[in-house]
Amino acid sequence: MPLILDIQQAKKLSRKKRMRKMRPVKSPAMAEKLLQKKTEDLWQYVIFPSIERIKLAISQGAGFDQISLIMERELEQAEWLYGAEAGQIIDMWRLAVDRTTRAKMNAALSKSLGIDITTVLDDPTVAEALAVGAFQAEELIKTMPTKVMGQVAQAVMANMRGVPLPEGRSLLDQIDFLGTRSRAWAHVIARDQTAKLTATLNQTRQQALGIDMYIWRTMKDVNVVGNPSGSYPGWNDKHKDHYVMEGVYCRFDNPGVYSTDEGKTWKQRTGPMPKNHPADDILCRCYTESVIDLDKILAYATVQ
Repeated sequence: MPLILDIQQAKKLSRKKRMRKMRPVKSPAMAEKLLQKKTEDLWQYVIFPSIERIKLAISQGAGFDQISLIMERELEQAEWLYGAEAGQIIDMWRLAVDRTTRAKMNAALSKSLGIDITTVLDDPTVAEALAVGAFQAEELIKTMPTKVMGQVAQAVMANMRGVPLPEGRSLLDQIDFLGTRSRAWAHVIARDQTAKLTATLNQTRQQALGIDMYIWRTMKDVNVVGNPSGSYPGWNDKHKDHYVMEGVYCRFDNPGVYSTDEGKTWKQRTGPMPKNHPADDILCRCYTESVIDLDKILAYATVQ
């Protein structure tokens, strides 16, 4: 995926300061909202009616065997409908993410380099990144019926055995709670997967251009994990401590190292420092601010 430059552009770059920062390419909000809405619509069309039919059978005094047959039938139908729709939803979403991040990266490169960059060609690594990201998001959507119906089945079984349900809820209230919570998964999936695919595409495209270093950036608010005065002051095994990573130099090709002197020397990440890239952890809002080495950009570029 070479950067296409003409001779005059290459000469102009050769006279510029060698190291410079690139404006971050953040997760596209419109693509996230698209995935969220489509996933919520599918939930409203498929899962909500299924849950209502199960609740109706329970309220009418159906026995356990009858309820089990109803849940089995509802799950089979929901899985079929989700399987039929999920692929189309993901195709629209990944196209939106791809187009937006591509345009934003071209604009960021143009601004940072001081020349008009209008074309960044794709290669198989970008297509592969899109395919992997789409597969992961599609699987999360397609397994939603199995997940929620499994939890409903557990609630029915617990109620039959006389096991108290959480927070003293009745069986119908617990099923309502599970249904409402499953709808919220649409928000989680949309935000998390859009951020992950954006980060993957940014990394893939930038590495192909010769950009191998970035600055870890957080949202600098109370919700950053590890912020001592924030909502999550302690670090955990899942997210580690992202607060300490703000402004730290990192490498795309080795997420286990960091630098505090602008990439002159590198150290192994230790203790609570995350061993991965921004957005790799679920619902991580951190992002990369890439550092451009013009010598590498010119070495990777195609000059016409």
